[in-house]
Amino acid sequence: MRDSVHVESLSDVQLLGLVAGGDELALRELVDRHSAWLLLRLRRRTGDEDLAAEALHDTFVAVWRRPRAFRGEGDVGAWLWGIAIRQLVTRLRKRAQPKPDTGQVLSARAGGPRGRSGRAHDDGRLHRRCHQPGVCKFC
Repeated sequence: MRDSVHVESLSDVQLLGLVAGGDELALRELVDRHSAWLLLRLRRRTGDEDLAAEALHDTFVAVWRRPRAFRGEGDVGAWLWGIAIRQLVTRLRKRAQPKPDTGQVLSARAGGPRGRSGRAHDDGRLHRRCHQPGVCKFC
């Protein structure tokens, strides 16, 4: 573990190298350097403070898990922003997805007559492509 005076003098690239070695203090320094502006930009994109905070948290979890994903090209801040905006989009998509009807899910898992589209042929055969118009003559 490094002392805080030491990590404050390191570049972002050097800090990522330390994070790759499991240095939590280096990750904290990256969080201290970048979290304020990242959170501000995420809030501007979504208008939802909680969602922005969750995406920011997910961003630094991703950095902790895969610090070597930074290829050394460009600025670390730009790389962090790319992660942050992808985390935000992922959370927004999850929110927008309708919750499945548990009856249909259980029926499909139990081998019921309904396929993934929730529809069945007249003879009860499963079909997977009916969600595409014109593929199935029964839908």
